[in-house]
Amino acid sequence: MIKEKDQQIEGLKKQLSEAKNRRPAVSSTALAGSNSSAALALVEGGLSVTDVYNEMLLAQEQLAEERDKCNNHEKALERITAELQVKVPMMLRQKREQEEAFKSVQEMSLRLETAEDYARTSKVRLDGERSDDRILLQHNN
Repeated sequence: MIKEKDQQIEGLKKQLSEAKNRRPAVSSTALAGSNSSAALALVEGGLSVTDVYNEMLLAQEQLAEERDKCNNHEKALERITAELQVKVPMMLRQKREQEEAFKSVQEMSLRLETAEDYARTSKVRLDGERSDDRILLQHNN
């Protein structure tokens, strides 16, 4: 966008210089006297020097606005980048902590399952031994 505006300004400057070169020389006395032929000499190719100058000023204003917008966008990007630079390490740390917590929960779940299996096996064994003891007590009596 800025390059386009620069090109427009350059084109307008070129048109202005061409218009100055094409127009016949007008004496300062003719201009001062508001001679109609001098005024007609300024109009060539549909644009007067004033029109070309006004277009150039308008293009320069638009260029300045676009540069301001560009600067504002750059500042916003810099601000966002700075925020990310601050937040990313914290977010990475949080992610690492969550992964470690998840791993820890998985390990604890595995330990719990192992303990439950051991408890079931022990209960079955204990129940078997109790029944064996009852049988022996009944035979001894």
